[in-house]
Amino acid sequence: MDLHARIMNLRGEVEPDWTSSERGCYKIGHRDARHAAAELAAEQQQAMHLARSRIRELEEALRAIVDSLSAQDDEGLLEHAEPMQRARAALNYKFVPKPCCGFPLGGPCPGCPDPEQQGAGK
Repeated sequence: MDLHARIMNLRGEVEPDWTSSERGCYKIGHRDARHAAAELAAEQQQAMHLARSRIRELEEALRAIVDSLSAQDDEGLLEHAEPMQRARAALNYKFVPKPCCGFPLGGPCPGCPDPEQQGAGK
């Protein structure tokens, strides 16, 4: 189930001693907050999809440049040795999200209280 659907399925807990009016207000507020949060989640998911598409395009372009430079003679390749190493490293990098909090940058998660628990899940 995607994040939008999970947010839309969140249930609100109504206190048993609330009046009918209080329950109604709570339910309306809960519904409105759920809808707003689900829309924000949908926007974020769309932005991530676009970012992944752009990363794939850039990866293809970088791979074409690396392949083109690799085909040059050794003298031309030496001129580009450091950028070529960086490009190859970038092309070989595999993004592994940290499920502890979903931090997307591949570095240490600033929100994790215990770095040893990174990747252990919530």
